[in-house]
Amino acid sequence: MWPVFCKDMRVFFRDRSALVFSLLMPVLVITVIASGLFHHQEDGMRLHVPVVNEDHGPVASTFMKLLNEHTDVVEVDRAEAERLVRETHDAPAAIVFPPKLSKQYLQGKTTEIELLTDPAAGSDLQAVKVLLLLMDKEAAALADPFAEDKITLHEQNLTGNKLQVSVFEQRVPGFALMFVLLAVVFGTSMSMHDERDAGTLARLLVAPGGFTRILLGKLGARFVVGVVQMLVLLGWGHWMFRVSLGTSPVAMLLLTLASVFAVVAAGMLVAGLTRSREQTLPLGLSFVMALSALGGCWWPQSMQPEWMGRIAPAVFTTWVMRGLNDLILRQRGIDGPLPRPDRGGPAAQDVRPPGEGTGGDRTTDFTFATGIECSNPAVADPDTGGRLRRDLLAECGHYRHFREDFALVKELGTPCLRYGLPNHLVHLGPGHGEARLGEDVPLDAGRVQRRG
Repeated sequence: MWPVFCKDMRVFFRDRSALVFSLLMPVLVITVIASGLFHHQEDGMRLHVPVVNEDHGPVASTFMKLLNEHTDVVEVDRAEAERLVRETHDAPAAIVFPPKLSKQYLQGKTTEIELLTDPAAGSDLQAVKVLLLLMDKEAAALADPFAEDKITLHEQNLTGNKLQVSVFEQRVPGFALMFVLLAVVFGTSMSMHDERDAGTLARLLVAPGGFTRILLGKLGARFVVGVVQMLVLLGWGHWMFRVSLGTSPVAMLLLTLASVFAVVAAGMLVAGLTRSREQTLPLGLSFVMALSALGGCWWPQSMQPEWMGRIAPAVFTTWVMRGLNDLILRQRGIDGPLPRPDRGGPAAQDVRPPGEGTGGDRTTDFTFATGIECSNPAVADPDTGGRLRRDLLAECGHYRHFREDFALVKELGTPCLRYGLPNHLVHLGPGHGEARLGEDVPLDAGRVQRRG
């Protein structure tokens, strides 16, 4: 027994790369997992909750102060709140304090607060609901400890058609991706070493077809196996745990094909970095664990510490999980997983051609926009021979339907609107102006912003 023990120890220490992979990689993986699981208790991270204050009264101000004791409250308008929840997913929910909240609350009347939610946020959304309940109780204790509840909650899902998602829908897709990672990464990397150790690789290399076709054939086999495994795991979750597969089978298939392609590439990378089968095991397992943790296969990405959040976009599992969440939890279609930036162009990303300045020069920028015809020229009147004002906003019915028009623009998804106020109604004389939209619709001048 002793000679066998000594022989195996010499073989183990002879392969220094395997020794490094066996000791160093587990340390890195443990660090990533521990940071993802326990950083909340150490860092005291707070939720980011946008608030739309349409009341501007004392009760709404008190509510915001109470919320700010437990979370980071940012006051925004409704459009920005919806963008943070629906588009960028920077917040699990947004709270809307309606007009006349303070008046009704002080009169003892029940008031409905609107909660704009992203149910895919999971535990963060539940935390916001608990904070709202705590806010209501603390406010009632300050005013009248024996008063009945004066706040009701109306929840509106901005990202799908379900107000709640099951824990299985939040967890099964991530574990399915992790097991595909395990099977395909190890299958791809170890098969290359097995071919070499068995001597069949040398025979294949001298066979007609060349190395490229041989390699594509092996990777293609692993790719097909990975796709089938991913679809079977998702199908099992749908049948066994009622996990939704989304509303677009084409989008789900395309995402599966793209994700498994990346997994096969990761397996090929592990095979290229290792020299033996013994080195493949620690490095491949470290790859799988790190990619799963950074990508959000085990926990929501919102739970990650800041340093992990910065690294996460560099790994493909992050984008796969975002796509799966969009398809399964948010019920989006084939265009759902694609990011939709507010602005495009190099200047929007602070990237300009060499030699171009960065101070205020936007010549390389562009944006997609639409427009509403708002001309109001004074033209010749054929009947009287005088001047006739042609207000196209009035002729198109915009004054009567301006809310519907703006809602349609928002539905288009374009970030900018070419629009002009009716000058003949706004400019009433030298030094005298009034911001009006039509004859009977005054505008809040503080919310009118000009961009040149």
